[in-house]
Amino acid sequence: MKIRNFLKLALSTFAFFVLVQSTLAISISPSRTEIDIDPGETKTLIITVFNEGDEEMDNVVTEVEAFNKNSEEGYPINDETDENNALSVTKWITYSDTGFPLLSNEGKRVTITITAPEDAEPGGKYAQILFSQRPKTDGLNGSTGIVVVSRVASLLLLKVSGDIYTTGEIESIKIAEEIKSDEAIPFSVTFRNNGNVHIKPVGDIKITNTKTGREIIDTGSYMGSADSIPTISNTIIINRNGGNVLPGSNRIFISQWSQNFENGKFTATATMSYGEGIPVTKQVEFEIDESVKIDKFDINILSGSSNFTFTVKNTGNVIERLTGFISITNAFGYEVAKIDLPEDMEFVNPGDTKDYQIEWIKTDMPEGSYKATLHGELGLTKETVKASVRFGEITNLGYVIGGIALLIIAGLLFLLFRKKRKANRNA
Repeated sequence: MKIRNFLKLALSTFAFFVLVQSTLAISISPSRTEIDIDPGETKTLIITVFNEGDEEMDNVVTEVEAFNKNSEEGYPINDETDENNALSVTKWITYSDTGFPLLSNEGKRVTITITAPEDAEPGGKYAQILFSQRPKTDGLNGSTGIVVVSRVASLLLLKVSGDIYTTGEIESIKIAEEIKSDEAIPFSVTFRNNGNVHIKPVGDIKITNTKTGREIIDTGSYMGSADSIPTISNTIIINRNGGNVLPGSNRIFISQWSQNFENGKFTATATMSYGEGIPVTKQVEFEIDESVKIDKFDINILSGSSNFTFTVKNTGNVIERLTGFISITNAFGYEVAKIDLPEDMEFVNPGDTKDYQIEWIKTDMPEGSYKATLHGELGLTKETVKASVRFGEITNLGYVIGGIALLIIAGLLFLLFRKKRKANRNA
């Protein structure tokens, strides 16, 4: 069964995306149409087919294929639909043109006519109108027997009037098994359509602290088609693009917690609604523990260049990649050098340790005492971790300054001693 579903998905994926790779590129508009229709009624639809390639297409073929479900990823699949059944939706659909040529950058309007039979069952009926460039000959590529076909589909979703019922449920909400410090945290929400017509379930995910009940706000960030800056949302939106779920089908919607992370134990509550149905909810509890320790931060001084070595131990549950820098300060606290941590540092998995080496090509620096401080930043919570090491020698100037300081201290102590002695005599 898994292999069968995989093949169905692979074929559907080919039908929808192969044109991206082809030099004979066909585009269509609209890519999806939803039509309400009564039994016995006829409706029409115009689909524009456009040749975006540099070559002429001499034989663009129009076809119709039925489907009755969607995969969990949202692709149309044909699950045991009988194409020879008189009630099959493919028998309802005719088209005005097939086998037509298209010049480069030329478009053509194709009329699609849908006639629902008088005894059409109420509910959803689904088809994809396919356009493909096919050779007029047998189209065999050499002696391999493989026909090279490029296809693009316009989805047709029909709603036949009558006894329509919409009902659905959230089967599950899950958080990703692995959380990475440089990525948003994905949730997968599986919605099941138990009705007899397609629906667009929409909703959101709220994150609350499990212990206190406090809601974590500003968790979503979205870019609109014309937006120059992202829109911040207090919740994580589910099915923002309005994808359909077909009758008897499950669909997984992926939504991401994209900002304002913090450590703790949390509850994610998914709420979705569809049509006039009552909202449905599902919850999952999870924990974010982003924490690391830095051990053995050292410097290896070499001729002309040096390197820093340190060990990171991941004590949390987030796959971590440190960002940040190493600062070099002199004896007076002034920063004299800065080395950024590489952006491609290896990740360290929860419970593991990893050793790192950061090269430092020294510029001309006077002899003296220095302090190197590693400023590490965690990817999600932006908390910082630090470690430092001192290196270098005290110069002659340092000895002079130190000697003068000792003399001053000794002088002050001598004056205090004399003052106290004089006071004792007067008493």
